[in-house]
Amino acid sequence: MVNEVLGKVRDKLSIWMLISLEVLFSNTANPLILY
Repeated sequence: MVNEVLGKVRDKLSIWMLISLEVLFSNTANPLILY
C-alpha cells in the first residue's frame, strides 16, 4: 500500500516538474498548449 502511494506521488511530482520546465522554457508560447 505505502509503496503504491509513494509511486503515485512520485509520478505526479515528476509530471509537475516536466510541466514547470515546459513553462519556464516556453514563456512566449501559447498557454493553451499545456492543457
